[in-house]
Amino acid sequence: MAKRTCVGPECPHESMPNGDVCKSHWTQRKRHPDRPLQKLRRYSPKGGFIICAFPDCGRRVVSGDDCAGHRQQRVEGKTLTPLKKIAAKGADQGDCPCGRKAKITGLCKICYHSKYQSHWQTNNKEKVLSYVHQRRQRVENAADGTDLSSVMAFMRNSPCVVCGTTSRIEIDHIVPLARGGLHSASNLQPLCRSCNAQKNSKTMEEWLGVSV
Repeated sequence: MAKRTCVGPECPHESMPNGDVCKSHWTQRKRHPDRPLQKLRRYSPKGGFIICAFPDCGRRVVSGDDCAGHRQQRVEGKTLTPLKKIAAKGADQGDCPCGRKAKITGLCKICYHSKYQSHWQTNNKEKVLSYVHQRRQRVENAADGTDLSSVMAFMRNSPCVVCGTTSRIEIDHIVPLARGGLHSASNLQPLCRSCNAQKNSKTMEEWLGVSV
């Protein structure tokens, strides 16, 4: 018996033995009998994951039908355009404006998320203000009454205590305020933005897995 191709739009799969459509289009027809058959989402032949719907993109879908790069273009209201070609593993993909190695988006991971975070903050001002107010109240409740402005100014000009970098230094609470830590000089330390984000609400022992 000759093999028959599914009659679904642009479908390369074989039809089922007792029908004119493949299993996926048969499911479509069963769930939505009043709708015409829809084109199936494309899957990578190697990884089996859904790939971006943009022509000749080939990257993994992260939201809807878009990969990370095309999703970012859509969020910013830009016309979807081809992304840079994915370099071979280990190849140099250029430098981010901050000096770190860039990803396929043209930015390093930290700058990419900072850019997306700024866009989210612009569109969610009420949530941002609520968080800032709650954070300020938490700091005031945990303060011991000491003026820490000179201590914090000194720490902002100090290297990160973990990786040693001097860029993007933030003030971190060694024992997080959410875990009962105090807003005092003995509970403060300088961390770069990357290390501070990784530490999150953990203690140093929990984060690094060592006794500090």
